[in-house]
Amino acid sequence: MDITALITKPRVFNSFTSNGVKYQVENLRDVWQEIDAYAEIHWNELAVSKEDVPLDMDWEKFIKRDLAGEVLTITVRKDNKLIGYHVSFIGTHLHYKSTLHAWVDLYYINKEYRKHGVGSLMLIYVEKIMKQIGVKKIQSGCKMHQSHQALFESLGYTASDLLMWKVLK
Repeated sequence: MDITALITKPRVFNSFTSNGVKYQVENLRDVWQEIDAYAEIHWNELAVSKEDVPLDMDWEKFIKRDLAGEVLTITVRKDNKLIGYHVSFIGTHLHYKSTLHAWVDLYYINKEYRKHGVGSLMLIYVEKIMKQIGVKKIQSGCKMHQSHQALFESLGYTASDLLMWKVLK
């Protein structure tokens, strides 16, 4: 399977609008600064070892991977203002090189728009786009102290792995 051609070919996707909220595919290189404006808010909500592991986004590396066709970025906009985003890395898996996988790196919805179905619609749109590009398996997660497990399970996701980590001092 020539995966490089699959992930780097030009892609055109239809956007989707519901209740004045627009869901669309955009290039990360074009929207990274808008996403970065949310980065500290997002990090403050979720990070658990802030004093040991400071936020320091490597946008250069993100953009290099975006230019290589390895990043799928979905934006959520209301009146053209970014209110949410979903960023995934797309590629083959070292154990399953014949299938395309997605690893979700970032997803966020502005607090003002939560609990109104915006996040659910974003995830449904993400899946639609991933199917169009041939992704077979999505790996996503959430923090245990701010779990979205019920949302994921309502969309057909299955809990599989428990991620453990430790800060070394």
